Amino acid sequence: MNRIAFVLAIALTMLPHTQASASPSPFVTVLTLTDYYAEQSSLAKSVTPITQGEPLPSCYVGGTSSAWYEVTTSIKGFMQSSVDGGFPGDLRTIALYRGTPFTGLTELGCASDQPTIMALTANMREGDAMYMQVIADGPFTFRATLYPAGPIDNFADAERLTLGYTPNGDWTTTGGTTEPGEPLPCGGTRTAWLKYVADQSGPVTFMNLAGHNEVLAVYSGSSLSNLQLLGCAASHRYQESSTFNVFDETRLRVSLENNVTYYVQIATSGSGSPVVLMVSHNDVVTNDTPATALALAQNHSVVGTTVGAFTNPLDFMCPYQFSSVWYLIVPATAGNLEVSIDSKRTEGFWNFAPTVAIHRADTGATLACAENSIFNVTQTVPVEAGISYLVAVGAVNRPGDYRLHWAVK
Repeated sequence: MNRIAFVLAIALTMLPHTQASASPSPFVTVLTLTDYYAEQSSLAKSVTPITQGEPLPSCYVGGTSSAWYEVTTSIKGFMQSSVDGGFPGDLRTIALYRGTPFTGLTELGCASDQPTIMALTANMREGDAMYMQVIADGPFTFRATLYPAGPIDNFADAERLTLGYTPNGDWTTTGGTTEPGEPLPCGGTRTAWLKYVADQSGPVTFMNLAGHNEVLAVYSGSSLSNLQLLGCAASHRYQESSTFNVFDETRLRVSLENNVTYYVQIATSGSGSPVVLMVSHNDVVTNDTPATALALAQNHSVVGTTVGAFTNPLDFMCPYQFSSVWYLIVPATAGNLEVSIDSKRTEGFWNFAPTVAIHRADTGATLACAENSIFNVTQTVPVEAGISYLVAVGAVNRPGDYRLHWAVK
């Protein structure tokens, strides 16, 4: 993440609880910081009795004293705030508001489900102000962190995509916001924008790879006001073996006209993650699940691609089975089944690092799985005549082209 200088000010507000006023008194403490992070400790004496006119949060569970904070920022981004109570039971409820205290406040979020630590998040824009209400019976610490929006957060900031694999380190939905009038055809609360100028007329496949961005949409048009949706795809999810984390993939194939600019929207309802896209003229892979495995002839070689394939491992403990393509093999004779996967060269470089997994089709049992981070991978397992076996070709990181050969020896 680029270290973008900004000022995040958090003010501890001693609101005039002696009167039901719509305006707070001047803030008595202001913290000015320049490094994403702000913290303000509060002693129990900093809370004062809740009085008439002060809002009670929707998740209010009791408590008679409160403290108020104002959070402001000079840039837009994604704000995470947390309140850490000293002892279980001291912290009752926290709530986040936007508007004018007290009568003009709109609740954005509320938490009362943890004994000592509670957290809330919100999108913030330049010059924005939000108010945090803490209902507590003891000491606590309030913290706020702002994750600045990425460089492609706004429609006007869309950067250009090209054919192939584009893992730009600055492209992310973390800290992303939604603009007034921005469409959200498949949901999401944080977005990022890219653009693609078609190099020929015909269908193009857009695929958002491993991350936590669960929405992908493509539009024609030139501004938010005249966008026309061409297609929208929601998430395909899978679990990674090495970390047990769940990731999202999205895939969309649309027909484009040569030399026309199209806009690609990536969205998430979570906290966001880097944007990694693959753009290809290839058809969407249809044999990317065990159920749709392509049957191969005896002692056969086949050229294929994992570009456009979803990740569907039969055994997620096999490492690095990203963008998996499936084949079905039925040996005519018993012996040792040898499966080799060679990545294809492109302009002197290897397209991708291949992986392979071999399973019994009837039980799903894993017989072998391996990966090679450089060139190719081969696995050999004993097999029976007339029994079906599933072979998955995957990628260590980015998808690419390969040649598969199998034989029973």
